[in-house]
Amino acid sequence: ATDFDECQIDSDCGPSNLCSHHYCIPLPEACHRGDGVYDDAQRIAIAAIFPLTNEVDDGSFANEVADRLRSVQLAVRTVNRFKTEKTRSFALIVCDSQGSTEKAGEISGALAANFEIPAFLTHDTDDTLAAASHHDVIAARTVVVSVKSSSNLLKASSEPKTSIWQVSPNDSSQVRVL
Repeated sequence: ATDFDECQIDSDCGPSNLCSHHYCIPLPEACHRGDGVYDDAQRIAIAAIFPLTNEVDDGSFANEVADRLRSVQLAVRTVNRFKTEKTRSFALIVCDSQGSTEKAGEISGALAANFEIPAFLTHDTDDTLAAASHHDVIAARTVVVSVKSSSNLLKASSEPKTSIWQVSPNDSSQVRVL
């Protein structure tokens, strides 16, 4: 052990780094700091891993992803606005999976291994399963939250050994309600 401290808080590092165990560690190339608090050593970082630059003909998919990201950003800002002495601030790391399930898995693994991020927000079933199945995510016991997918595959999959949460009910539950 050494007494070397490169940083105490994220804002001690460059804008594309986070402070982890007193070292400034670069974020994965597809990630950047989003909304939140980066000048608090006790902050909780969460990551949104969305297909931000996925090409779409009519733009509806891109608008949907942007809307979901804005919702997450609003939630982080709202929670931070009501912070008390007994609560902790949040910082949002925004990552672009570029529409690649493989990239979503790589990003989630790098974030789990390097930054101990307790929760990832993912966009669809494939990205959720890729993130939840990555060995570093499993080892870190990171929770993966699907903000869009309602596939029964998330519930039925025995592959991921980490927690998967769905924001919307699965398809069969929605059918029963209808």
